[in-house]
Amino acid sequence: MEKRRFNWMSLIVGILFLVVSFILLINPSFSLEWIVIYVAIVAIVEGVLELFFRHQLHKQLGIENKHWVSLVMGILLIVLGVVLLFNISFGIEVLPYIFAFWFVIDSVDNLFLLDFARLVGKGYYWFTLIASLLGIFLGVWLFMNPVASSVVCCYLVSLFFMWFGIQYIWEAFVLRY
Repeated sequence: MEKRRFNWMSLIVGILFLVVSFILLINPSFSLEWIVIYVAIVAIVEGVLELFFRHQLHKQLGIENKHWVSLVMGILLIVLGVVLLFNISFGIEVLPYIFAFWFVIDSVDNLFLLDFARLVGKGYYWFTLIASLLGIFLGVWLFMNPVASSVVCCYLVSLFFMWFGIQYIWEAFVLRY
Protein backbone atom coordinates (compact mmCIF):
# COMPACT_ATOMS: atom_id res chain seq x y z
CA MET A 1 0.00 0.00 0.00
CA GLU A 2 1.31 3.40 -0.96
CA LYS A 3 1.99 5.83 1.88
CA ARG A 4 -0.02 9.01 1.49
CA ARG A 5 1.56 12.36 2.15
CA PHE A 6 0.29 15.27 4.21
CA ASN A 7 -1.60 17.83 2.09
CA TRP A 8 0.67 20.88 2.56
CA MET A 9 -0.97 22.94 -0.22
CA SER A 10 -4.37 22.79 1.50
CA LEU A 11 -2.75 23.73 4.81
CA ILE A 12 -0.96 26.72 3.25
CA VAL A 13 -4.10 27.99 1.48
CA GLY A 14 -6.12 27.46 4.68
CA ILE A 15 -3.63 29.45 6.75
CA LEU A 16 -3.52 32.22 4.12
CA PHE A 17 -7.33 32.36 4.17
CA LEU A 18 -7.40 32.57 8.00
CA VAL A 19 -4.75 35.32 8.09
CA VAL A 20 -6.81 37.42 5.68
CA SER A 21 -9.94 36.71 7.71
CA PHE A 22 -8.45 37.92 10.99
CA ILE A 23 -6.85 41.02 9.42
CA LEU A 24 -10.21 42.05 7.95
CA LEU A 25 -12.10 41.40 11.20
CA ILE A 26 -9.65 43.42 13.29
CA ASN A 27 -9.24 46.31 10.85
CA PRO A 28 -12.01 46.56 8.22
CA SER A 29 -10.58 49.81 6.89
CA PHE A 30 -7.39 47.96 5.97
CA SER A 31 -5.90 49.37 2.80
CA LEU A 32 -7.71 48.14 -0.30
CA GLU A 33 -4.40 48.02 -2.10
CA TRP A 34 -3.07 45.42 0.32
CA ILE A 35 -6.30 43.47 0.13
CA VAL A 36 -5.97 43.36 -3.66
CA ILE A 37 -2.33 42.25 -3.43
CA TYR A 38 -3.15 39.58 -0.87
CA VAL A 39 -6.17 38.39 -2.87
CA ALA A 40 -3.95 38.18 -5.96
CA ILE A 41 -1.46 35.96 -4.13
CA VAL A 42 -4.20 33.80 -2.63
CA ALA A 43 -5.87 33.49 -6.06
CA ILE A 44 -2.64 32.23 -7.62
CA VAL A 45 -2.04 29.73 -4.81
CA GLU A 46 -5.66 28.52 -4.84
CA GLY A 47 -5.55 28.21 -8.65
CA VAL A 48 -2.47 26.01 -8.42
CA LEU A 49 -4.19 23.99 -5.68
CA GLU A 50 -7.29 23.51 -7.87
CA LEU A 51 -5.18 22.15 -10.72
CA PHE A 52 -3.12 19.98 -8.35
CA PHE A 53 -6.23 18.61 -6.62
CA ARG A 54 -7.86 17.76 -9.95
CA HIS A 55 -4.74 15.89 -11.03
CA GLN A 56 -4.36 14.08 -7.70
CA LEU A 57 -7.97 12.85 -7.68
CA HIS A 58 -7.22 10.84 -10.79
CA LYS A 59 -3.58 9.92 -10.16
CA GLN A 60 -3.67 8.88 -6.51
CA LEU A 61 -7.27 7.96 -5.84
CA GLY A 62 -8.37 6.68 -9.23
CA ILE A 63 -11.28 9.14 -9.26
CA GLU A 64 -11.92 10.61 -12.68
CA ASN A 65 -12.82 14.27 -12.30
CA LYS A 66 -14.95 14.87 -15.37
CA HIS A 67 -16.13 18.25 -14.18
CA TRP A 68 -14.48 21.02 -16.14
CA VAL A 69 -15.29 23.57 -13.42
CA SER A 70 -12.20 22.82 -11.31
CA LEU A 71 -9.92 23.04 -14.36
CA VAL A 72 -11.43 26.35 -15.50
CA MET A 73 -11.48 27.67 -11.92
CA GLY A 74 -7.80 26.87 -11.44
CA ILE A 75 -6.79 28.61 -14.66
CA LEU A 76 -9.05 31.63 -14.02
CA LEU A 77 -7.72 32.06 -10.49
CA ILE A 78 -4.11 32.06 -11.69
CA VAL A 79 -4.89 34.58 -14.45
CA LEU A 80 -6.92 36.74 -12.04
CA GLY A 81 -4.07 36.73 -9.52
CA VAL A 82 -1.52 37.84 -12.11
CA VAL A 83 -3.82 40.59 -13.46
CA LEU A 84 -4.48 41.94 -9.96
CA LEU A 85 -0.78 41.96 -9.07
CA PHE A 86 0.03 44.11 -12.08
CA ASN A 87 -3.04 46.39 -12.06
CA ILE A 88 -3.93 47.22 -8.46
CA SER A 89 -6.16 50.23 -9.26
CA PHE A 90 -8.30 48.01 -11.47
CA GLY A 91 -8.43 45.50 -8.63
CA ILE A 92 -9.74 48.11 -6.19
CA GLU A 93 -12.55 49.05 -8.58
CA VAL A 94 -13.69 45.50 -9.26
CA LEU A 95 -13.00 43.97 -5.85
CA PRO A 96 -16.68 43.50 -4.85
CA TYR A 97 -17.43 41.83 -8.20
CA ILE A 98 -14.33 39.65 -8.01
CA PHE A 99 -15.41 38.34 -4.62
CA ALA A 100 -18.97 37.79 -5.77
CA PHE A 101 -17.77 35.78 -8.76
CA TRP A 102 -15.21 33.93 -6.65
CA PHE A 103 -17.78 32.99 -3.99
CA VAL A 104 -20.17 31.57 -6.57
CA ILE A 105 -17.65 29.72 -8.74
CA ASP A 106 -15.68 28.26 -5.82
CA SER A 107 -18.90 27.14 -4.14
CA VAL A 108 -20.30 25.59 -7.33
CA ASP A 109 -16.99 23.79 -7.82
CA ASN A 110 -17.33 22.31 -4.32
CA LEU A 111 -20.89 21.20 -5.10
CA PHE A 112 -19.57 19.23 -8.09
CA LEU A 113 -17.26 17.39 -5.69
CA LEU A 114 -19.91 16.42 -3.12
CA ASP A 115 -19.75 12.75 -4.17
CA PHE A 116 -16.07 12.78 -3.30
CA ALA A 117 -16.79 14.63 -0.02
CA ARG A 118 -19.25 11.89 0.89
CA LEU A 119 -16.45 9.32 0.49
CA VAL A 120 -14.30 11.27 2.95
CA GLY A 121 -16.98 11.29 5.62
CA LYS A 122 -20.44 12.41 6.59
CA GLY A 123 -19.21 15.44 8.58
CA TYR A 124 -17.00 16.62 5.74
CA TYR A 125 -19.87 16.15 3.28
CA TRP A 126 -22.24 18.34 5.32
CA PHE A 127 -19.54 20.93 6.03
CA THR A 128 -18.78 21.19 2.29
CA LEU A 129 -22.46 21.35 1.34
CA ILE A 130 -23.26 24.11 3.86
CA ALA A 131 -20.12 26.11 2.98
CA SER A 132 -20.94 25.85 -0.73
CA LEU A 133 -24.57 26.92 -0.37
CA LEU A 134 -23.58 29.87 1.85
CA GLY A 135 -20.90 30.84 -0.67
CA ILE A 136 -23.41 30.84 -3.54
CA PHE A 137 -25.93 32.88 -1.55
CA LEU A 138 -23.32 35.46 -0.46
CA GLY A 139 -21.86 35.67 -3.96
CA VAL A 140 -25.23 36.38 -5.58
CA TRP A 141 -26.04 38.94 -2.89
CA LEU A 142 -22.70 40.72 -3.42
CA PHE A 143 -23.22 40.79 -7.18
CA MET A 144 -26.74 42.24 -6.88
CA ASN A 145 -25.78 44.92 -4.32
CA PRO A 146 -22.40 46.41 -5.30
CA VAL A 147 -22.85 49.55 -3.16
CA ALA A 148 -23.87 47.56 -0.11
CA SER A 149 -21.17 45.03 -0.81
CA SER A 150 -18.56 47.78 -0.72
CA VAL A 151 -19.68 48.67 2.81
CA VAL A 152 -19.78 45.12 4.19
CA CYS A 153 -17.26 43.52 1.85
CA CYS A 154 -14.53 43.26 4.47
CA TYR A 155 -16.79 41.45 6.94
CA LEU A 156 -18.33 39.08 4.41
CA VAL A 157 -14.97 38.41 2.87
CA SER A 158 -13.54 37.78 6.32
CA LEU A 159 -16.22 35.18 7.06
CA PHE A 160 -15.72 33.59 3.64
CA PHE A 161 -11.98 33.35 4.13
CA MET A 162 -12.49 31.99 7.64
CA TRP A 163 -15.01 29.36 6.53
CA PHE A 164 -13.01 28.10 3.57
CA GLY A 165 -9.72 28.48 5.47
CA ILE A 166 -11.07 26.05 8.04
CA GLN A 167 -12.21 23.76 5.22
CA TYR A 168 -8.77 23.78 3.57
CA ILE A 169 -7.04 23.09 6.89
CA TRP A 170 -9.49 20.26 7.51
CA GLU A 171 -8.65 18.87 4.06
CA ALA A 172 -4.94 19.06 4.88
CA PHE A 173 -5.42 16.65 7.76
CA VAL A 174 -8.21 14.48 6.30
CA LEU A 175 -7.20 14.11 2.65
CA ARG A 176 -3.79 12.58 2.13
CA TYR A 177 -2.45 12.19 -1.40
